[in-house]
Amino acid sequence: MTRNGKIARLPREIREQLNRRLEDGEPGPQVLSWLNEHPNVRRILERDFGGRPVNEQNLSEWRQGGFRDWQRHQQSCDHVRRLTDQSEALNEATEKTDVSDRLATVFAVELFKVMEQLLEKSGDDKERLGYLREALREVRFLRRGDHQATRLQMEVERWEEECERLDEETLQRDLQEAKKRALAPIWARLHSGPLAEAFGGGQGGKNIAAFVTAIQYGLPVPDLPATNQPGQAESNSIKLNQSESNQIKPDWTEPGAKVGSES
Repeated sequence: MTRNGKIARLPREIREQLNRRLEDGEPGPQVLSWLNEHPNVRRILERDFGGRPVNEQNLSEWRQGGFRDWQRHQQSCDHVRRLTDQSEALNEATEKTDVSDRLATVFAVELFKVMEQLLEKSGDDKERLGYLREALREVRFLRRGDHQATRLQMEVERWEEECERLDEETLQRDLQEAKKRALAPIWARLHSGPLAEAFGGGQGGKNIAAFVTAIQYGLPVPDLPATNQPGQAESNSIKLNQSESNQIKPDWTEPGAKVGSES
């Protein structure tokens, strides 16, 4: 709820001090005197309310509204703080054991005590049987909860083991990949020499060897010069030989033919 009275328009720190004074039971006239003499209060009253001071009616309305809201807020904060303290105390007392497990044990013990008293006071076998049936239902309920908790604990343990195994496998895989990346340039350099010889040696063989080892070891792949691609030199040589052979005329004549004469 938004409030717009004189006190509600005051700064938060002044309203906090006012609420503390009211909480401590300070008399109204003394509170009003302190409030109206405060420099910041006088400035706001002069600016927004024509300089009219905070009166008893204003203070009474604030007691019934803003002050009660503040009290409820303080109670909520205190409750949260108590719960936090109690939670920490319970964790220490139960030595990290779930509180629900502790409560289930207490409930089972109390159930046993109550059933024992009821059976002692029962007048006949039929009444005793009714008590035993009720107790059996409660025990089944407790046991079902125990079994579910056990299964859940087993699932949690299996899940944790699986996570540890996957983490270990991932770590080993990443380690092996890191080793391969670190050793790749060394192995590529060792293998590039024999590969260059296998591809004919020279600069062309070295270029081809660098290309192959880069692909094999995951290194940056160099560009092959177009004139040094496999088979290119041999193809150019064959074409050149064919062109030269077409330009050479035969130096032999058929038998009986006259050299230099027209046919």
